[in-house]
Amino acid sequence: MKREGWCLMTIDRRNSMIDALRDREYRHSYVASHITEGLALQIRALRESRPWTQVQLGDRAGMSQVAISRLEDPDYGRFTLNTLRRLAQAFDVALIVRFAPFSELVDWTLNLSPEALSPPDFEHDAALAPKPYIFDDAEMMRLLAPYSEATPSNLLRFPNSYGTTKRTMREESTAGGISYGAARSATAN
Repeated sequence: MKREGWCLMTIDRRNSMIDALRDREYRHSYVASHITEGLALQIRALRESRPWTQVQLGDRAGMSQVAISRLEDPDYGRFTLNTLRRLAQAFDVALIVRFAPFSELVDWTLNLSPEALSPPDFEHDAALAPKPYIFDDAEMMRLLAPYSEATPSNLLRFPNSYGTTKRTMREESTAGGISYGAARSATAN
């Protein structure tokens, strides 16, 4: 029940933000504020998550402590792309500068979290871990051709790491009523 209330509150907040953004002047003011205050907040959150002092960040970015203090001030707001690149290099994170729809800004704002404000550096970015590759029938047959007489009819004899092939998973979803376990045991025969 609490989760449902939270979802409704988020939907209400989102709708309220969208209604406020319908005013063009407010919309552009909101973007400007998001850039100046958001970047200052994120620079500070990134620095504190390391945990570095302003002097340490300044040393890594080739800036003075006073410059870092200014960049962390939400009222400063005079960022250059060169400065942001230097900070991204110091933190060893990516810097993405692009135009986006307002819906993305609304969702970003509503989903702000400490994790979103201080992303991990390259070495600690778990999302960069290798992902398992699941082959489709044609790719599997192409790879197995030099080693066997792979055909669509005997392809099911070559299970992937989950004990079934993509072909079996497709048959499961269209066969109606076949459970994953039943399809997996069928491949073993």
